[in-house]
Amino acid sequence: MAIKKILTDLNTDGNIGIGTDPSYYIDVDKTSVANDETRGLNIELSKENTSGAGFASNVYGIKSHAIANSSQTVVNIGGVWNKAEHTGSGQIYFVTGGTNRAYHSGSGNSSSISGVFSEAKIAGTGSGDHGYVIGVNSIAKLDNPNATVDYLQGQHCTIQLVNGEATDNVTNLLLDLDHTGGTISGDFEYLKIQNDTFDSAVGGTARAINSASVLPSEFGGSIQSPEFKISATAGYLKENSNGAVELFGDSGIYIETIDGVVLDMSDVIDVTGQIISDSSMTATSFVRSGGTSAQFLKADGSVDTTVYTGNQDLSGYLLNTTDTLEGQLTVDNTNTVMLDLKRSGNLKARFFADSNHAQLDMYNSSGSGTIRLLASGDSYLNGGNLGIGTSNPGQALHIKLSDARIRIEDSDGTSQFLEMRKNGAIASFRSRNDTSNGSYTFDGYDGTTVSNFMTIKDDGKIGIGNADPQEKLDISAGDIRLDDNFSINWASDDDNIGRVRILGNEVPDTLVFATDNSERMRIANVGVGIGTNDPKAKLDVDGAIRMGNDTTAASATNVGAQRYYADALGSYVDMVMQTDTTTYAWVNIVRNIFSV
Repeated sequence: MAIKKILTDLNTDGNIGIGTDPSYYIDVDKTSVANDETRGLNIELSKENTSGAGFASNVYGIKSHAIANSSQTVVNIGGVWNKAEHTGSGQIYFVTGGTNRAYHSGSGNSSSISGVFSEAKIAGTGSGDHGYVIGVNSIAKLDNPNATVDYLQGQHCTIQLVNGEATDNVTNLLLDLDHTGGTISGDFEYLKIQNDTFDSAVGGTARAINSASVLPSEFGGSIQSPEFKISATAGYLKENSNGAVELFGDSGIYIETIDGVVLDMSDVIDVTGQIISDSSMTATSFVRSGGTSAQFLKADGSVDTTVYTGNQDLSGYLLNTTDTLEGQLTVDNTNTVMLDLKRSGNLKARFFADSNHAQLDMYNSSGSGTIRLLASGDSYLNGGNLGIGTSNPGQALHIKLSDARIRIEDSDGTSQFLEMRKNGAIASFRSRNDTSNGSYTFDGYDGTTVSNFMTIKDDGKIGIGNADPQEKLDISAGDIRLDDNFSINWASDDDNIGRVRILGNEVPDTLVFATDNSERMRIANVGVGIGTNDPKAKLDVDGAIRMGNDTTAASATNVGAQRYYADALGSYVDMVMQTDTTTYAWVNIVRNIFSV
């Protein structure tokens, strides 16, 4: 590599001077330069690597680090101090204190490309009070009484999108806060504009913000101002001295809703649509266009307190709070919401109507709808109990009448209904099928299958587990259970109930048969007692036993059977006995011979 000698001056302090006797560590002075580009200091560094191997952590053209490690006062510490100055009289296009460019001209990826990266930082653990910590401090200053400037701008930000694609967001100025610790004991603003005073008048219009863009502005938070100007006219929206919101238009105020309701206020209020007031409305005069003196609020400004009867068309009228309306009130509107009833601004009831049906909704104190009456759909009441004939219902449905009835009727038939009735001490259920009795079924349903539990037919027969009972009580696939010491009774006369009965008792295990209020037979664990309530054998009879004749042939099935019979010679008692291993016969055990 060829080496070219650089002419320098090196003084005794070790300073280096190029073209001058150095007063600083490195001092360059050139009083007459070429008309073309001149560079006082030119440094070019290149990291050359096309193989993709290796890693250049940092490449700096110039790296400056100024440190003041002193306990004394230091006026200024500047890492880099740049100054570009024009002191002549010729024209100059640009005077730039510092020009910084960051280019990416290759094909690799990058995380960030910043033309200027400025950081103001207080680090370490040393104590001290600091007036300002400013990342970038820009000043545009005009201090020449003979100079004019077209544009004096403290900062100018420009985005140049020439080619390529920005996929996420394009933002000309981004204000961001990274707060991971520390305390803000004062105020915080992303953007603050000072309320500065002017020593001289502003020839044009003075504004804090002047946006010529037609793009909309969106705010995530609220906007607060003592006064909002509307366009360039004298119109404004503000809070007046009484704390009320004041809207002013120097040529009037025009309000229109999406439903087509128009409110035009100039010298008078012209309304197209409805006026709904939660309380009274006062004015010197409410005038209806083309009105006469026969209206509620007259065209001459006076109040008409006449009580109107019959059907009245109130279109275009305002009702005064002292007026009384009798007769039919018709509200004809193309909107779905026909009428709102409010109390202290809170909606309490609303009437709806459209081409299909009408609807009334009522609301509770929290604004939730609890009652709905719908002409062609589902209606509901879930705000409490419903009382019919009573103002203090005790259940979800409470009917209190002298002869209270609830009827459930089938609309497909003729007089086919179920009626529940309460009259005095009597509660009744009635089922009717036109001119015949109706029947009842009591069913269970598990969501898939209907199971019949009990049926009462139109002829009064009751079936339990049987949908088609054949007797007054017909029980299928089940048992009957009675508590101890209760009986089944037979009687045609109510006074004789209990005279003929069967009574059971689990402890002791007995079954008692009674007639004429007297026990006739008892079945116990020991056996059957007839004439005794304490049988001691399988059959214990207290009294006579009468036997008759039995002509059945003797066999193994009737061994032990006895019979009594008589003929011309005498009377006999026989018993069926086994006479051999396979033979059986009637054997005479007692014989009484008649005297001849």
